[in-house]
Parts: sequence; structure tokens; C-alpha cells
Amino acid sequence: MKQIIKKCKDELASIKAELEKIKGEKKSVTDDYKALKSQIVTMDADMAKLGEIIKTNNTELSNLRAEIEQLQTQLKDCNAKLKSVESTENPEEGDGAEEPTDPGN
Repeated sequence: MKQIIKKCKDELASIKAELEKIKGEKKSVTDDYKALKSQIVTMDADMAKLGEIIKTNNTELSNLRAEIEQLQTQLKDCNAKLKSVESTENPEEGDGAEEPTDPGN
């Protein structure tokens, strides 16, 4: 009878030790879960902020592209006017006419 009681007490002590170990692991898992949940909430908020930044950047890019197109058009107009002015100032360029000779030669 004493052996059975001793065996039961040993098993009970072993079970209690295992229970304490499991409680510690459960606390660790619970703490990890809370930390991960907090990180997910933070990441969600960060993703929303990034989404807004991307929208803003896309808008800015569209505006810059429109401005570039406008500047390219203005540059073409300026180049056309410059060529027009150059052609009216130098009408004999490229027509094969000889340059006047120096009277001292």
C-alpha cells in the first residue's frame, strides 16, 4: 500500500512539474501572440500610410509628366522660332554664293 501511495505521489509531482512547464510555455506563446498582433496592427497602419504616399507620388509624377510635355512643346516652338530668325538673318547661307573678296588682294 505504501508503495502505491509513493508511486501516486511521484506521478502527481511529475504531473505538477509538467503542468508548470506547460503553463510557462503557454505564457510565452500568449506573449508572442500579443506582440505579433501588435506588430500586425502597426504594419496595417504603416501600409495605409504607404498607400497614401504612393497615391501622392503618382499624382506628382502625373503632374511632372504633364509639365515635361508642356516644356517640350515650348522648346519645339522656341527652336522653330530660332530657326526662322536665323534663316531671315542669313538668307544667303548655303545658296552657293561666293563671299566678297578683300579689296587688298
